[in-house]
Amino acid sequence: MPTRRTPLRRNLRRRITPVAIAAWKAADYIGLHRALNLAPWEASPLPRRVTGLGVDAGMAVDPNSNWRGVGQALELQRELLAVAGPPTGAARG
Repeated sequence: MPTRRTPLRRNLRRRITPVAIAAWKAADYIGLHRALNLAPWEASPLPRRVTGLGVDAGMAVDPNSNWRGVGQALELQRELLAVAGPPTGAARG
């Protein structure tokens, strides 16, 4: 017997909070993942010059990649850059 499911009325989009902005500015990889509620296997929105697990604007989104969330990370990076500017934490040389 079929059932009728009611769609959940909630916004599944990640919200950029002041905690996320503070972690972004400090280039805190773990703090940013926690603030944005990202899973450990998802890509970080931090730039690659800050962390090797970050993303760059020029990266191609490969649907066959084992690395999940590159497109999402690029979108979050654009939003964070627009709101808070570039991260000011310690950058790798």
